Amino acid sequence: MAYQMLSWHTAIGPIHLSKRCAVFVKSYVTHCVIMDYATGRRSFALWTTTKKSVADIIFDYSMRTALYVARVIHHDLVYGNAESWSWWRALGGDYRDGLIRILSNDDWKTGKAIDAKLLWALGNYSRFIRPGARRYDMQVFDTHGSLIKDGETEPYGLMLSAYKNQDGSWVVVAINYSEGTRTINLPLPDRKPAWKQYRTSDVTGENLRPYW
Repeated sequence: MAYQMLSWHTAIGPIHLSKRCAVFVKSYVTHCVIMDYATGRRSFALWTTTKKSVADIIFDYSMRTALYVARVIHHDLVYGNAESWSWWRALGGDYRDGLIRILSNDDWKTGKAIDAKLLWALGNYSRFIRPGARRYDMQVFDTHGSLIKDGETEPYGLMLSAYKNQDGSWVVVAINYSEGTRTINLPLPDRKPAWKQYRTSDVTGENLRPYW
């Protein structure tokens, strides 16, 4: 069967609609396209793009937009099984979806550029999840050892997704949408020596900052 690709556009709206859209696409592919469960390959690749919210077009330097977009990415990858996720606007004027804000009065001949937290939030995915990586399902258990259904996705809490690169390295992206600190116990796959942690937050300068 010839290799095909389905592209869809994720509108930035209520998160439950994003999840429903992703689940619908995943369901469509599962039922309409031949799946090779032995190799994990499918004959239908899913590519996703997104665009800004029409409700607020003012450039946002903070984690507010960054966390929201990270949550959308999580749902598209985990529930929609998207194999690619692209952002439309890299830099420009006073737009909420810009990664870098350009301040110039002479058509960018002079001026300055200021990065947004959104740039770094996307980097938590793009820097570590390399081309050819595979996503793995995660299971979350409570303190009593009981499995929590959809525990890897708390829309207003903690969201987790795991990936394995072609070089054998593991990546886990953790999104904390809550106001407080969350603690997790993350067993190391393949007996790796230790996790290297990188954090992006509202703290000035804490952009993919390493902690280990």
